[in-house]
Amino acid sequence: METLKDKTLQELEEMQNDPEAIDRLAQEAPEVQDLQLEREMALATNRSLAERNLEFQGPLEISRSNLSDKYQELRKLVERCQEQKAKLEKFSSALQPGALLDLLQIEGMKIEEESEVRWSGTPSLSPCPERRCLQGARAPE
Repeated sequence: METLKDKTLQELEEMQNDPEAIDRLAQEAPEVQDLQLEREMALATNRSLAERNLEFQGPLEISRSNLSDKYQELRKLVERCQEQKAKLEKFSSALQPGALLDLLQIEGMKIEEESEVRWSGTPSLSPCPERRCLQGARAPE
């Protein structure tokens, strides 16, 4: 390969007027050849990587779909857990000792009122009507 140093002045002037000769000289330059080889290698590497990526596309789409389904299931489970938690909190608040005692006292008062209404108009079946009164007034054990 010839270089510009090896050319005479006349050859250089002729070359200046010949674009094909300049192009040929540029293409023969080691730097340009190295760049072209590097470019071709990069293209081959990119092509190979693109082909490998295409192989992963199917399983990736399936995995994405599965992941999306799992997130939907998770959202439903979270909602269900929140509902169950709310029910449990509502139920447990009703089971607190103070609340239970209040409910029992209210129900006891209702039953006592009902029995008084029921027994107020009927004659006593017991030989001792005071006994009923004493039984209702007994102290808790």
